[in-house]
Amino acid sequence: MNFKKFPGFTFLFSVIFILYQIMAPVFLDLAVLCAQENCTQYIKSAEQNYYAGKFDEAIELIKLCLKQGQKSPDIQFQALKILCQAYLAKDYREAAREVARKLIDLQPDYIPTIEQEPPPFIVLVNEVRAERGASVKTDVDKVSFFEKNKSLLWILGGGAALIGLTAILAAGGSDKKAEKPLANPPNWPDSQ
Repeated sequence: MNFKKFPGFTFLFSVIFILYQIMAPVFLDLAVLCAQENCTQYIKSAEQNYYAGKFDEAIELIKLCLKQGQKSPDIQFQALKILCQAYLAKDYREAAREVARKLIDLQPDYIPTIEQEPPPFIVLVNEVRAERGASVKTDVDKVSFFEKNKSLLWILGGGAALIGLTAILAAGGSDKKAEKPLANPPNWPDSQ
């Protein structure tokens, strides 16, 4: 091809190439964002199916999510957690164990809580953590000061209530005022 016949061709090609270099990351980010949005929808639907007892549907939705392109670690973690729970609900122990391994690889410091996760899931995660040689962490490791000292708080609260009751009784003991009878009710007109 003779480029001397098309003097603007080189310029046009250069402009297209530069625009491609600038816009390609934007389009790639949009594609990743769309994939994550679809995956988020799959996760929500899978979670609804899981809680409705439709474990097979939940598993299929999560598999669709995981087959999509790049996902953030948080989205991938949410998907794997639901998949593991659905496998446990179907009694697919080995599949659930494999997914639990991926969960621990993705977030080694993850600690499931009894308030948010079913007990078989917590047991499995702790088993996987133990087989990996990591320390088994439970909710007790993250308990707040108030939860650790419940009995002390009950004793202090009970003592405060007792002191308050004693003060009320002491203040109102012998100083009784004479009770006045209530006034007669007003005469209402007959409505006949």
